[in-house]
Amino acid sequence: MKRILVVDDDVDVAEEVKWLLNEEGYITGCANKLTGIWDIIEEFRPHLILLDISMPDGDGRDLCKRLKSTPLTAEIPVIIFSSHPYIYDTIEMVQANDVITKPFKKEIFLDRVKKQLAKNYSSSGQI
Repeated sequence: MKRILVVDDDVDVAEEVKWLLNEEGYITGCANKLTGIWDIIEEFRPHLILLDISMPDGDGRDLCKRLKSTPLTAEIPVIIFSSHPYIYDTIEMVQANDVITKPFKKEIFLDRVKKQLAKNYSSSGQI
């Protein structure tokens, strides 16, 4: 079973995404802040991270850059998941694997998640 970590400060959005992913057979975890996120990632060992940009205690783009520059997490696909107006301008800068804008269409959301999980990431979930 693939594990997906949803990092979003909006509890309603996180719960909606969690429900949607659980319905598709994924195991999901949620984090509503960036504080302690490295411990959560180490314990949960996600195969994919859905990451909001605007968090109450930091910027998700900074976390994405750190994830992609850390050998143990660099291969975990990260989808920036945000309503931020400049979301597409940041994808290359932070080395995110994809972007999903909020609000999202269920079919597009699930398609992008499946595409990232289908890729052969040698280190995913191996933290």
